Amino acid sequence: GFVPGREWIISSSTDRTLKVWDMEQQDLLREIQLDENIEEFVIINQELVVYPLSDGRIMAWDPGSDDEPEVLYADASRQPFQAIAYNPERKLLVTSSPGQIKMIPFDPEISGELITSTGTIEIGQKGVISQLEFSPDNRWLVAAGTEAILLWDLSDTENISVQRYIPLVIENDKMIFSLTFDRESKYLIYGDNQLLHIHPIDLGDIYNKLKLISGGEPLSQQAWDYYIKGNLERPD
Repeated sequence: GFVPGREWIISSSTDRTLKVWDMEQQDLLREIQLDENIEEFVIINQELVVYPLSDGRIMAWDPGSDDEPEVLYADASRQPFQAIAYNPERKLLVTSSPGQIKMIPFDPEISGELITSTGTIEIGQKGVISQLEFSPDNRWLVAAGTEAILLWDLSDTENISVQRYIPLVIENDKMIFSLTFDRESKYLIYGDNQLLHIHPIDLGDIYNKLKLISGGEPLSQQAWDYYIKGNLERPD
């Protein structure tokens, strides 16, 4: 991961290390040894690396200090956490475990104690959630697993009661290896072991563009097939 505002790269490895690299000096700045391999982490406010552990803890580490990682949150059930993402606008840390997604309010400017307040989304999936991601505009949250890809619209939520919102479900039966949004947060882009998928997420915007193309008149089936690729539902 690149550290915004600094010439740093932070890397994790199967040798159970976290390392800080200086791109300008092309040198290793700092290294710590962990108890387990870290596959997922987020960098918050240029100075904090946050990562989940298999025993239900979330750790925070300041790579610019000599301090060791500290426990940020500890789940009572000790379920292993998998993917992790952070929404800087909503000050919301999100992590996944089998069957649920945990929503943890976290403001690095004021939080210095163990976090206890959380919200939980029961997603019904027991498989591994391999990817969690917020869109660049902080409106969308996506969770990708081997059973489905779930997409939540957070534009109307002011707190962590997002579980009352029904997600858009994209059917999936493959392992998702990479996932991101375009810069304008209009498309979800993800790759599995066979294909790269580009999926429109704001269907209202797509339909409005089609209205401009058609001059407000209904598109013929031939025109619809020409302009639309994939499984986008044709409106009445």
